[in-house]
Amino acid sequence: MKTNNEQFKRLFRLLFAGLLIALQTICYAYVWLTFYNEHIPRPFFQKGHWFMYALYVLFLVTFL
Repeated sequence: MKTNNEQFKRLFRLLFAGLLIALQTICYAYVWLTFYNEHIPRPFFQKGHWFMYALYVLFLVTFL
């Protein structure tokens, strides 16, 4: 049976991983909006931005 301490370690690791993914996504969103989106011929609008963020999070969760 797992001890109470091990459950907190697992919860802490899960929350910390979620925080890291959120921070990386925020950095990606900043770079996407300020640099990349201006240089493509037909810039994305709101739904396109959200799709790019979701795709980035999916790749992070899948390959991390």
